[in-house]
Amino acid sequence: MSGECHIGHESVMSTRYVRNPQVELRLEDNGAFLYDTDIAELYVANETATAIWDYLVEPRDEEDIVAYIEKTFCLSLRSDEIQQIREFIGQNAARKLFVIS
Repeated sequence: MSGECHIGHESVMSTRYVRNPQVELRLEDNGAFLYDTDIAELYVANETATAIWDYLVEPRDEEDIVAYIEKTFCLSLRSDEIQQIREFIGQNAARKLFVIS
């Protein structure tokens, strides 16, 4: 997949995200955590966050991630839920847990 969208005659590159190799997923008895080894910061990861983390082993764009969540959890996401996923991706890219590929 090239990560390109063709709209009319235009070609638009979509932003693709991948796991930051300096971040580890830690599964503990009390839940899952993303641990940034660069800054020794720990973030709680719920089931959806863990699924997204697992999926980002390869570069993916937001549309890929949303489709994966719908398929993984057998859901048809509402627009507000899709927005929440997009905000989660943006927040974690800002934290450098996900990096732009």
